Amino acid sequence: MEKSNSDVEELRGILTTISEFLKEIAPQIREILNAIFEQFSGEKVGKDIAAFYKSLVEAGLDKETIKEMTMKYYEERVSIMKMFDRIMENFGIIFKRRKEE
Repeated sequence: MEKSNSDVEELRGILTTISEFLKEIAPQIREILNAIFEQFSGEKVGKDIAAFYKSLVEAGLDKETIKEMTMKYYEERVSIMKMFDRIMENFGIIFKRRKEE
């Protein structure tokens, strides 16, 4: 029984340490995610797509190929933006829950 109580206390200490560590690094994780997310802002994506389109035109590709490639590039950027939205939402939920506890 004594060993079991000792194990429980040790586990509690480990979990407390992990929890405190996660609370400490949460702001840094948010900063990193925000910095990444800024790379996918509407304005930035618009400029990137325009530059991509311009490079295809300058390369002499035909209009249909340019249109297809530009649309694919746009769709990929949008899917990445959606992924980061979900990540940010999940972190928001995690951080919100911790604050409520």
